[in-house]
Amino acid sequence: MRKCLLVFSMLLTVLALGLPLVASADTPTDSLWLRAVNLSEESKDLIPGTIESYMQEMDKHGKPKDEDKYHHSWGKLCLRDDGEIEYEPVKVIKDGEDITEEEQAKKRERQENEDEDSAGFDPEEYSPFDADSQDRMFIERLEETETADGKDLIAYKFIKLPADKDDEEVIGKAWFDIATAVPVKIEYTTDPLPKRVKRMVTTMEYIYSAPDTLVVGKMIVDATGGILFIKKHFRAEMIFTDHWLRPEGIEE
Repeated sequence: MRKCLLVFSMLLTVLALGLPLVASADTPTDSLWLRAVNLSEESKDLIPGTIESYMQEMDKHGKPKDEDKYHHSWGKLCLRDDGEIEYEPVKVIKDGEDITEEEQAKKRERQENEDEDSAGFDPEEYSPFDADSQDRMFIERLEETETADGKDLIAYKFIKLPADKDDEEVIGKAWFDIATAVPVKIEYTTDPLPKRVKRMVTTMEYIYSAPDTLVVGKMIVDATGGILFIKKHFRAEMIFTDHWLRPEGIEE
């Protein structure tokens, strides 16, 4: 019965988005899409060395609720001696106050208590261009074109099915630059959403360097959640720069 309900749920999702019904075992054959998959695979060992993040609560109109209330941080991803990637806070500002030393002390305490995991952070965790998940992708190239920042774009709708029962389904849209034939951004949500989150939309913007480098340059998360009658709307923006190449022999 549960299996039947899962199939029925997948069918409704596909019909709702207007995607073509194809067997989930059939990998996409669209040449533009496959180029993005290949670029993503070629660039998978590039790690963002610097991460800048900014988070703020928004009002019902999507504007900052209080300009003086925010969390702004800078950090770096470093390779540890054991081969794990570790996040190091460099500077942290909360509501105008520099709390860098406090955050660095918390990190040292976690390390001393052996409660410090590796960064385990991958901005492309939900990417539809992951080579290993193409047999779980439904895609549809849309007919109409769009223009943004002086670029002519073509868009795809996509659904990325979960690999197992503990994973989320990823539902979104990807935009490609017609001139360069590479993706410029994706926008998606997940099903189910995290606990107590009512709405969450993630946007990832890509940076392309010819001939074969494609990395995430910016990620924006816009989410609303809460408990009972308490609802909050947050927006977080992360910028990734200074990418470095993961050494051979070091697994993801």
